[in-house]
Amino acid sequence: MTHLRLNRVEVDILRSLPTAHRNKSGFANFIFRLGERVDPNTGSITLSRPEIQRIQRYIKRYKTGGYQMMLKKAFKRPLNLR
Repeated sequence: MTHLRLNRVEVDILRSLPTAHRNKSGFANFIFRLGERVDPNTGSITLSRPEIQRIQRYIKRYKTGGYQMMLKKAFKRPLNLR
């Protein structure tokens, strides 16, 4: 398990997915669930290794979609992704 602390901008990005998108796809649902789990006051979130790998895969493989950009903006700094 990895404990991260996101800044206010990162938390807002992660929590910005509208509820209507929740069941649109597995990817959208994944982002929605992450947004629900992050503490909006502290920015704390705990991720499993498979979740981190999934985030990294989505960010690196799929570069142009809106959901991918959300993940990239929310996790680029705390995961040191490029």
